[in-house]
Amino acid sequence: MPIHRHIHHPLQCDAAHVQMARDTINEALEVLRQPAPDTFLGRETYKPFPKEEATNNIGNGNGASPGPLLRDD
Repeated sequence: MPIHRHIHHPLQCDAAHVQMARDTINEALEVLRQPAPDTFLGRETYKPFPKEEATNNIGNGNGASPGPLLRDD
C-alpha cells in the first residue's frame, strides 16, 4: 500500500506574511537587546531651575501677608 504524502507549495502571499513576521521578530529582538531603562524617580537627569528671589506684591511689598479680614456683627 503506497504512502500518500501531501506536498505543500506556499503561495506568494504566504511568503509575504512570513517575511512580515520575521521583520517583526527582528525588530522585537533589537528592542530586547537594549539596556533596561532607568526608572529610579529620584535620579536627577536635568539641571534644576535657578532659584529666584521671592517677591511679594501683596501688601506693601515687604513680603508680609495682610492681616485677616474681620466681620462686623
